[in-house]
Formats: sequence, structure tokens, C-alpha cells
Amino acid sequence: MSRMFDRIKAVQQRALLLHQYASESPIQPELLALALDDLNLVLEELRTAHEDLMQQNQALASYRQQLETERQRYQDLFNLAPDGYLVSDEKGMIQAGNVAISALLKRPQSALVGKPMVLFLAAKHRRALYDVLALLSRTPQAVPTKTWEAKLLPREGEAIDVAITVSIGREGESMRLLWLIRDITEKKQVEAKIRRQAFYDQLTQLPNRAFLDTYLPKVLAQAKRQQTQVAVAFLDLGRVIK
Repeated sequence: MSRMFDRIKAVQQRALLLHQYASESPIQPELLALALDDLNLVLEELRTAHEDLMQQNQALASYRQQLETERQRYQDLFNLAPDGYLVSDEKGMIQAGNVAISALLKRPQSALVGKPMVLFLAAKHRRALYDVLALLSRTPQAVPTKTWEAKLLPREGEAIDVAITVSIGREGESMRLLWLIRDITEKKQVEAKIRRQAFYDQLTQLPNRAFLDTYLPKVLAQAKRQQTQVAVAFLDLGRVIK
């Protein structure tokens, strides 16, 4: 590009000289021909440079469109995910939240931005969040994805049992925390029902052993299908119940 500007400047200088010569005496044909050749060459270089710039601009516009399409795709995936997602800074200040977490908390997505995550946790579960944030701030590279259970506080209604998973993301030099928040209310209810049935007879409300013998094979089969583990603890009180 600088070479082309030098050529334009040289042609301009030659045109000035020709103008001066024309005012003093007739222009020599060879000088006029040389000036026209230079002018045509510069015009061709300008045309070529213009075409190159147009191609570069088109490529840049296409790349920007691809980036915007990709950004929108990830935004749609984020917003339409069935589980709650939050993005925060390293101090736990919320930067974004999806539709699912907005529904869980019964607050608009925009109302979540700028709020500390701890604000939406039950008091007895806030220490766990502070501990995670402290650990991440000290050794962000060495901390794996961490999951724990807590109670979420919606704007209205009862607290919600959730499983919280946090992982680390990067945006330039800044660290971002990515929070997956799953509603486990139904899971907790099923667990409570199972515990009740495992220890108490449905008719007499007295502890029993039959349910464990019936339900355990189903749990083991499900664990095998899902490739998970099952832990069982059973205390035999000497066949007190006959």
C-alpha cells in the first residue's frame, strides 16, 4: 500500500512539472506519453488495491457473521438448557443467567445480573459457597469441577433442593465461573419415600425387611444400566419383626 502511495505521489509531481512546462513551452510528446503511462499504471494499481480491499472486507464481514451466528447459537443453547445455568466472576457476582434458573428463582434474568450468588442460597449452605470461592481464588488451575447439594431461595415459595456444579472458564485474562444448578426436589422426595419404605412397614408403620429384599435388585439393575454405584447399609436386629 505504501508503494502505491509513493507511485501516486510521483505521478502527481510529474503532472505538476508537465503543467509548468506547458505554461512555458509546448510539451514534448515523449514526456506526455511517459506521464500517461505512469498514470495508467497507478490507476491499475488503485483498481487492484480496491478489489483486494473489497475481498478482504467481504471476508471480514463473513467471518463476523460466522462469529455472531456461533455466539447466538451458544446463547440459545445456554438459554434453552433444561437445567439452570449461571455465569459469575471469581467473587460469585452473577454476570448472566438462563431461562431455567430464572424460573427456579422466580426472578427475571435481568434481575439476577450484578447480584451475589450467595444471596439465593439458604443460610446454612452459604459457607460451602464461600469455601469453594476461596479455594478457586487460591488455586484455580488445580481445582477440578466440584458438585454439592444446597437449598435455593426463590423470591416466593419454599426453598428448592438443588445440586450445584461449578467449573472454571476463561475470557481473555479474566476468570469466569460456570454454575450448573439442577432441581433435585423430585430426587429428594423419592429418596425420602424409599428411606421410609425401607425402614417402616406401609400398613403397620413398623420397621420391615421385605422392602429392602424387593427393591435392592431394582436399584442394582438401574445402577448397572447407568454405570453408577450403589451403597447399602443394613442392620439386622435379630428378626424382631416376624
